[in-house]
Amino acid sequence: MKKLTLSLIISASLFAASSHAADNQRTISYLTSWGAANMTPELIKKSEVDTLLLAFGSWDAQGNISGSDNMFNSGSDTYWKPMEYLNWTQAKFDNPNLKLMLAFGGEKGEGLWADLHNENSREKIAQGLVKLLKKDFPVYKKMVNISRLEQSAWMV
Repeated sequence: MKKLTLSLIISASLFAASSHAADNQRTISYLTSWGAANMTPELIKKSEVDTLLLAFGSWDAQGNISGSDNMFNSGSDTYWKPMEYLNWTQAKFDNPNLKLMLAFGGEKGEGLWADLHNENSREKIAQGLVKLLKKDFPVYKKMVNISRLEQSAWMV
């Protein structure tokens, strides 16, 4: 096959794929744990993103999966919940079609990759990731934007 013919076939296939992708566009937003406290569910909804990429996750050799800044911790305190947790769980609750992804590593989390060198720890990490996928995250709805009249009615 001639080089020109081959390059035209490759180019045509690339353009065909991109024209089909335009019909199915997705928007991903990177949500850092230190920024999640200020990113309210209302702002997430208004942004019209399809997917939130939560940052940052980490693991240890025993397969314990965690997130930075209490991002995955609903806590045991019934009166106080971390805003980093509240905002993304409420956004997902309000929009069931919102997809969630988790970024691992980050500036301080580069050491987690060393845990993959051992077959035993890889298995534990894989089990920890499966456990995270199956985990239920309770949603706690906070009351926002209520008038003084509504506030006094709640106090009665």
